[in-house]
Amino acid sequence: MKLFFSTFGKISNYKEVEYSIDYNENTFESSFLPYLMYKAFGVDTTELFLLDTLVEKNDLLIEDFKYEDIITSLENKYSDYFKSKDYKGNLNLHIIPGVGSYKEFRFVGNMNDTYYMTLIQLLNIFSRPEIINSEEIEVILDISFGINYQSNVLYRTLMDVLPVLAYFKKVRFKLTNAEPVINTSAERKNKINVYVVEEKVFEQSISYKKDFAKKTISVFRVLPVNERKEVGKNYIGEFEKRLRNEKNMGLNDVFLNLELYLKSIYYGLPLLYLYAMNGADFKYVVDKSLEMYNSAIEIRESDEKLKMVLRKLEFSEGIKYLVLGSIFKIYFENIYGTKYCTEIPYDELKKLSNFIWKIDEFKDQISLVLEKEIKEIESLFDYIEEGEEILFDLEVLKSRKNESIEGEEKVENTKKELEPEKDELKKQNSIENFSRKERNFVAHGSLSKKTFYLKKHNSMVCIRLNEEEICELGKAI
Repeated sequence: MKLFFSTFGKISNYKEVEYSIDYNENTFESSFLPYLMYKAFGVDTTELFLLDTLVEKNDLLIEDFKYEDIITSLENKYSDYFKSKDYKGNLNLHIIPGVGSYKEFRFVGNMNDTYYMTLIQLLNIFSRPEIINSEEIEVILDISFGINYQSNVLYRTLMDVLPVLAYFKKVRFKLTNAEPVINTSAERKNKINVYVVEEKVFEQSISYKKDFAKKTISVFRVLPVNERKEVGKNYIGEFEKRLRNEKNMGLNDVFLNLELYLKSIYYGLPLLYLYAMNGADFKYVVDKSLEMYNSAIEIRESDEKLKMVLRKLEFSEGIKYLVLGSIFKIYFENIYGTKYCTEIPYDELKKLSNFIWKIDEFKDQISLVLEKEIKEIESLFDYIEEGEEILFDLEVLKSRKNESIEGEEKVENTKKELEPEKDELKKQNSIENFSRKERNFVAHGSLSKKTFYLKKHNSMVCIRLNEEEICELGKAI
C-alpha cells in the first residue's frame, strides 16, 4: 500500500505553477503537487498534516467557538481546496498543535506536542485494517510545503515508526522535494521540478531507553502555580482514575508492562516477550491520554487582544513508547492473536523467535545468540524423560549426557563464537552494569538457567515460563 504524506501551509500563499517529476522513465506534470504524486507514484491515500495555527476567524462560523470548531473549520477548508483542484485520491486530514502569536490568534502550549501528536496520528494511520493487512508499505513524504519545523517533525516521527513496521513487512520510503518557487509570470506558469532526494528500504528496529518519563500527559509547566494544582486534580487525577476503573490497572502497571515488552523486543528476549505480550492495552492508554489532552484545551481572551488557544496539558515522553509498543502489538496480534502463552510447544517458541528476530535471515548479535541457544537446548531433548518436567539448567542436562561444562568456559566459548558487530556495541555496553544473573539472561536471549521448564509429553517438548523469575530479571535489566 502506498501512502503520500505532506504538510501544508496557508492556501493563499500558494502560487499557480506547473510541477514536473521524472520517475520510472516517465515524466508526469500537474499544476497541483499532491495530484502529481498521485499520478506518478500511484498512491492509495494522501495524509495531509496541518498546524492548527492556520485557522482564521473568517473560517469560523460562530463567535463563541470551541477548539473542536477550529479543527472542523480547517478540515472543511482544506478538503474543499483539494476538491477545487479536482483531486482524485483518498484524502485524510490531521490537525496538529502549533504554538505562537499570529494575526488573530495566540496559541500557547508545549512545542514538543507537535511531535507527540504527530506520532499519535501515525499510530492511527498505520492501525487501519487495510494497511495492517497489506503485503508491503511504501511511504512517500514530500517536504515542499509548510514550515520547515513541521516537515522536520513529520520526517522524524516517520523515522521512529517505519522501522517498527519493518518487523512485519517490507517498508519502502521516498522523500521528495520541489524546487523553490521564485516568481510567477502572468503570461505563463513557471515549471517547477520535483526530485526524489532520499529512497530506502527500512530494516527492523525499535527505539527504547531505560529511563524515559513514565507519564503520558502532564500539566503544562508554564501555567500559574494555583492553576497547575487545579488542572492536575481535574485532568491528571481523573485520567488515572478512569484507567483504574475501566481497565483495573494503574499507570505504573501500564509502564512496567510497556518496559518489559519493549526490552524483550530490543534485546531479543523471547521468554520475556511471551510474559509481557498479554499485558496492558497500550493503544487504549494512548487514546484516553489524547482524549484528556483535547478536553483541556481552552479558548480565552488574551492581553494582546487576540483569541488565546491554551493547552493546559502537555504530552510526556512516555506517550512515544506507548505508540511504538502499540504499533508492534497491533501488528503482532494480527498474525498471532491474543492468546495467553505461558506454556507453548518448543517448536512454537522457535517460530515466534524466527518471526520477530529473523533468525533464518539476519546474522546480527541477537539472531546469532537465539539460534545458538535454541539449537543447543533442542539437542538435549533426548535426555528428558517422557512425562518429566524439569526446571532448565544446562549443566544438569549436559551431565545426563555424561559431559561437564564449566560456566566460565561456556562464557568464553560464547565470546569466541559471537563477536559483536559495531552497530551492536551500544546494546552490549548497556548491559555492562547488570549482575551476572542479569547478564546471563540477556546474553542467552532469556533462555538462561531457571527461567523456564521443559516438559516432554508424547515425545513432544513444551516450554513453560518461570514467570516470577522472568519478571524479576526483566525488571532488573
